[in-house]
Amino acid sequence: MVADSGEKALDCVRDQAFDAVMMDIQLPDMDGYETTRRIRDLPNGQTVPIIAMTANTMEEDRISGLKAGMEAYMTKPVEPAVLFATLSKILNKPLAFDANQMNQAHQTWECLLEDLPGINTRTALERLGGNLPLLKDLIRDFAGENTAPMDRLREWAGQGRKDLILSEAHQLKGVSRNLSADGLADSLAELEKTVKSLEEGFSPDDPGLVSGLARTRIEFERILETAGRLEDRSKEPARAGILQQAAIPGPLLEQAGKMAAVLKPLLDGNSLKAKDYTRQFSRHLAGTPFETGAITLEAQVKRFDFEKAQKTFETLHSGILSALADAAAI
Repeated sequence: MVADSGEKALDCVRDQAFDAVMMDIQLPDMDGYETTRRIRDLPNGQTVPIIAMTANTMEEDRISGLKAGMEAYMTKPVEPAVLFATLSKILNKPLAFDANQMNQAHQTWECLLEDLPGINTRTALERLGGNLPLLKDLIRDFAGENTAPMDRLREWAGQGRKDLILSEAHQLKGVSRNLSADGLADSLAELEKTVKSLEEGFSPDDPGLVSGLARTRIEFERILETAGRLEDRSKEPARAGILQQAAIPGPLLEQAGKMAAVLKPLLDGNSLKAKDYTRQFSRHLAGTPFETGAITLEAQVKRFDFEKAQKTFETLHSGILSALADAAAI
């Protein structure tokens, strides 16, 4: 389960028990340290292991996390082998990590993604345990959820808002590292360093700031290009499917109908559980005429735009039911 704020993390821990909590330090409403302290006051949160995840690498940050009640501290990007080892130690049980399977997967996809700019495919797949569909999803999600960061950064530079620039750059840097968008992450790190060095009342025409923003824009546009190529490729099987809808396997349609029945009340109730379930729903419909709609639905739920998500779902559900009826009539 994913919570995108401290308050939502608290709600999750109140509602159910977890084996462990991976805590991001940079949260929009309260930081990970305060969220951890509040979790420790909850009945379900007194003993649950909490592991910090942050792009900060200073020793003082690690100490702050331990003082707040965290058991471990991991810097982004988190390597799967380190994550498994940490969880295994904290949970006191063995967790398998299949490096051989991961290597086979990323060797295959290096060939397929080598023409896509901005992404270190090898390290991305290592970090994702060779999960190829997830890598594509993350690239597209990143582009979809960050439509105008450069406009915001330039606007805040003109307003002299160091705080907002640093917050945005730090958040994007962490996501970029996890995505293995190394060029973008490096440019954001350099931008952070430059902005921190500026005096209050700085000029938006400061050479270091202008150069940092320009480099970041170039790297960000490379990721947008990559996402655009993936989006174009994802539509190709969907177009083929539209020409021959009856070719969709019956069991796939039946399972999609069952998944839709589970998803509907989650969307109607604006449930946080819908976020994970729409991802599963989208993957299940990959390569079918419903793929584009499912991807749109997933993006809307990630933004917590449940009103639009419900309308998108209604269209999808209607199409799935119609396809089921057609398949039954054949």
